[in-house]
Amino acid sequence: MNLMKSIFVLMIMLFIFWGVSSFSWFMLWMSLEMSMLMMIPLMTMLNSQHHIESAMKYFLIQGISSSSFILISLWNIMNFLFIPSLMIIVVIMMKIGMFPFMFWYKEVIMKSSFLSNKLIMTLQKILPMTVIYYLMKVNMNYFIYILIFMNSLFSSIMAYNETMIKKIMALSSINNMSWMVLSVSLNFSLFLIFLLVYSNIIIYILNMMNLKNLVSLTQMFKFNNLLLNINILSMAGLPPFSGFMLKWLMLSMMLNMNLVLFSVIMVITSLLSLYFYLRMVLMSSVMMVFSMKWLSLLSSKKEMMYFMNLKSMLNLFFIPFMMVIYSF
Repeated sequence: MNLMKSIFVLMIMLFIFWGVSSFSWFMLWMSLEMSMLMMIPLMTMLNSQHHIESAMKYFLIQGISSSSFILISLWNIMNFLFIPSLMIIVVIMMKIGMFPFMFWYKEVIMKSSFLSNKLIMTLQKILPMTVIYYLMKVNMNYFIYILIFMNSLFSSIMAYNETMIKKIMALSSINNMSWMVLSVSLNFSLFLIFLLVYSNIIIYILNMMNLKNLVSLTQMFKFNNLLLNINILSMAGLPPFSGFMLKWLMLSMMLNMNLVLFSVIMVITSLLSLYFYLRMVLMSSVMMVFSMKWLSLLSSKKEMMYFMNLKSMLNLFFIPFMMVIYSF
């Protein structure tokens, strides 16, 4: 079983590489289709009703969006006409689960395995973002910025009353898609760095959820993990973590492009999304505070030294990291 999973994941990576390196819309569409087809066996390997249902929903959405993609591509898309390009953007929003097609994404993530969630939230974003990058040749920036704003706003609002951790992670992924699309519109190298950092964070969080069998937000009271909290705060975009550095860099690039209003809007929506991240950290931090009362002074010092050393390493790492990005 593990061998089959590894083969399917490797095939997905190969088709993604094929699509990114292709120069034709048809080859890009083929790679999108093949990577989607490799996902279906992975989603149904456990052979449970929930996994089969999520695989069926995923297949239907991806099939409809892929069919629409190839039909619109026949409409002289190689000349980058405005209307076909606009329709392609809408189709890609459906494929990745962004506004206004975010409802299927949450349900699929909720009923899929953790391996499927990792792939849907990370690798399966690369080819659709590549399509958006190619379509940035058309003067559609303001339309994309509107979609980014609406996606960030609605995903933040939808997560406010959620208690299921998988749904919160799905809405968090939808929220971070706004920053992914924004990074693609600014610099493709910046998008790859953002995807790499985000993938490391989301894979770690999902692994911990799977290991500790975390289902509901109330279970965070029983679970105390410093590194998990740090990763959640990094995904929330709090300093001095990697998520903040990347978002700060994107905001500075937008200010250099005189996109002041949109920069303010993105900051406001980020503050809205910060609530459900802090709620997750608070659940485990409450338990951390009570447990620390029973620690000895020596162990408390060791924990504090570990935390300070970790912060120092993060600070030392991201000073050259920011300089490397600025050199792009």
